Amino acid sequence: MEMHGIKSYGERLQFAYTLRGFPKLYALSHRIGVTDSALSRWFRSEPISMENFAKLCVELNVNADWLLLGRGQHTLGAMHDAPHRKALADVIERMADNDVRNLAKFLDEVTTPAP
Repeated sequence: MEMHGIKSYGERLQFAYTLRGFPKLYALSHRIGVTDSALSRWFRSEPISMENFAKLCVELNVNADWLLLGRGQHTLGAMHDAPHRKALADVIERMADNDVRNLAKFLDEVTTPAP
């Protein structure tokens, strides 16, 4: 689902947040363990850590490629997969920043089609 007119990750984040139906910022910020002001900054496309980005993708059930770059479908699929995404987000949360970066690089390499 391409969203014409949605140019920044912050705008896509706001769209996903609205679509998911969270009643207030606190509902989402509390679930991912950040402040409301951090979430507000991300709505303005300000920098975000890989860890928090992954948590947002899990909680909002959105495709990371879509959220970051606007490519592909915005949803990850059926909500019955959410427990697995939550488990992955929990593992990522316990990892050191350097390990998260290495994991992201590895996943990018194994999911990028060969030329």
